[in-house]
This record gives sequence, C-alpha cells and structure tokens, in this order.
Amino acid sequence: MTLTARAVPPAVAYTKNPILYAWETDMYNEYNDRMIMKIKVYYESGLMLIAELEKKPNTDNFFVFDISGVLDAAIQEFDILKFSELNWDDSLKKCSKTILEYRIEVVEYWGDSTDKDDTITPIEAWCVKGGLDPKIYPICDPFFEEYILDTQKFLTWIPQKSIISPFQPVTLFLYNYSGSTWNSLQAHFSLTLLDEATNTLSTVLELKAIDTYLAYQEILMIPAGPLNAELFDVDPSKKLIRYTLTIQDDETVVSETRTYILDYIKRNDDKCFAFLNSLGGIDHIRTTGRIDPKSEFSSGHYDRETIPMIADGTSTYDGSRALKADFNVIEAESIKIFSGPLTFQELEIFRDFRLSQFKFEYLMKAANPRYVPIYLDSKSFSLPKSNEYPYTLEFNIKHSFESKVFTPQYPFLK
Repeated sequence: MTLTARAVPPAVAYTKNPILYAWETDMYNEYNDRMIMKIKVYYESGLMLIAELEKKPNTDNFFVFDISGVLDAAIQEFDILKFSELNWDDSLKKCSKTILEYRIEVVEYWGDSTDKDDTITPIEAWCVKGGLDPKIYPICDPFFEEYILDTQKFLTWIPQKSIISPFQPVTLFLYNYSGSTWNSLQAHFSLTLLDEATNTLSTVLELKAIDTYLAYQEILMIPAGPLNAELFDVDPSKKLIRYTLTIQDDETVVSETRTYILDYIKRNDDKCFAFLNSLGGIDHIRTTGRIDPKSEFSSGHYDRETIPMIADGTSTYDGSRALKADFNVIEAESIKIFSGPLTFQELEIFRDFRLSQFKFEYLMKAANPRYVPIYLDSKSFSLPKSNEYPYTLEFNIKHSFESKVFTPQYPFLK
C-alpha cells in the first residue's frame, strides 16, 4: 500500500476554518482499507493525545480528515484575566491560550489487522483559535505566511488610528512571521504631550525593551494602552494627547504602526468591552452613548404558616398569619447599550464582537477595575442605513452570572 499526500493545511491555520488533511491510497475501492489519525497537542504539561480518528477511503480513494473542530475544542478555555494582569513590570509572556502546537500521526491498516501497512512521517503544525470569513478566506490563504508577512499586522481588526479612553486597556498580539527568531524586540512609543501651562506640544520617544525572544510562529502579547503600558509615568507634569507604537527587532521594524488618540471628554455612560477577536487576539471597544439598565427578577413562591407561641409554651392558630414567601429569588441585569457615533470601520468591529465566543465588560471606572463576563441578549444589531453618518448601534448585554444577594455598588464598585 502506498499513501500520497494530496492536501495539507498551512503551517499555521485557524480552528474556525477547515483544517484538511487528505491522502490518496493505491488500494482502489477496497472496503477493508482504513486509516487511523492520532492528533496530539503540546500543552505546557507535555505532549498529550486528544483524539484518535478512523476513516475509510471515499469513492475517489482519498482519506479526508477535517480536524478543525477537534483542535478548536483542544485549546483551553480562554481566560482574559491572564491578559488583564499583564504589564511592563513583568517579563512579557508568549500567548499559550489562543495558539497551540499539534502533531498528527497517520497509519493505514488492512481490515482488523494491527499490522501497519503504510505510515506517514509525523507532521507538526500550529493552530490559532479564530477564523476568517469563508467569503474572504480563499483570498487570504495562507493568512499567516502571506497576509501577515506583507502587512506586518497585529492580530486585530481595530483601525490603525483609534480614539480611546485614558482608562481603557489596549493589548496587541504580535505574530512572528519572519522565519527566524526575534531576539531583541523593543516597543517604540512616540508620545505627544501637552504642557497645559504654556499650551505647547512636545514629542517624546519612549523605548521599552521586551524581555523575551519570540521564535518563528509564536505569538507575543504586548500591553499597549496608556495605563497598562505605563505611558502616563513618562512625564506626569504634562498631558498625554496621542501616541504611536511600532515594534522593532534590533533596527528592523517588524510591525505596523498604530496611533492612539486620547479622549478626555467626561461621559457618565462610557463603557468598555473586551473580546476574543476572530484573529486570535484581544480587542477592546468603547461605547459613548447612553445606557438603559433594567433589572429582571424571577422567583418561586410557597405558603408559610406561622404559629405564634405564647408564654406557657402552647400555641394558637391564626389563619391570618399564613404568609406567601419567595424562594430562589434571582436578579439578572439587562442593559441596553447605545454605541455613540461610529465610523464604518468601527461599526464592523462590533460584528466581530457579536460573533466572539468570549466577551467581557471592563469596569474601567471602578475602584478596582476588572473584567466581568457578559453575553449579548440581542439577536440582531440594528444596522444603520448606508447614507447615515456617523453610524450608531444599539444592543443589549447581560452579565453571565445572576445575583442572589444584594451588595450596594458604593463604595465597592465606584
């Protein structure tokens, strides 16, 4: 028996798109012919078998395996708290939550025999928890080897120039597309500062060394917001107006340039949301429109009779003391969000937000800012008409947990 590879996915592939392996066999239309594929992944604890798939050849004598679903499930549940704790006081860590190295082993057998008739040299590759729209995917295939290489893009669809709150985090994911290891990475921040006393602007270049190497096909998480990149500490006497960020390895630019403009306008209803985007990174988006919170209560009821005791230990029955009581009382907060004005590019990011499996509200105005898991309670977005500008959206969110006890927001959350 002879196996010939006919389809092999890119070295790095998205789990939300087909990850197809196909081999042609010379055992034509043999019903007893079968193939077993073992899929192993490299977790931090070591190499582990996660699936063993068996197939018979199709009518074209091809063994075809789509392992995208297996690998998507294998990537451990996403934990955004790992990223919220990331800052420049720590050595930046490579991302192990959304990218996974795996290995496949395939063997062809005849009937029930345990003797191997043919084997394929084990193949090692990478997968990323994300995907591309199937209408676009063929244009970008292979996405990591060509599109990222050409654009030096971070793993985000957020526009390269963004308006952000001074209080919101920014986290960028850098993929090493170069074919070699980056050993001397450095973040180049160019800050525009305002001296409010003299009303003059100045530019300061802030260099931050990235204390880790990044091998080919690895992903690095980089804190890039004014707070989590500690940019306010550069010159506390002046007001940070805007900044740009570029990543270099020695003297070589290895990333696109991103520009952030700080919005200091005070709004009572500002909200910030974080989500796992379709490229396998984390994006933060902000809404500036009004919010309309509403609490929904649910409970069961039962009859509770009270029999008052008198001094001598006997009791009397008073029918008027039969009471209705609640049990299993639950409060679920539903919040209608109005986005505020959006550009068309910003409008499209909300579609990525809607499709994301992992969404969080970032309580950026709380005394201890943190992430709270949410889900969307809207089946649709009310998309604006094409001739409306600026664009706006409205949608409903709910927190992923329900309250059974009460705690006032003040002073704990504000």
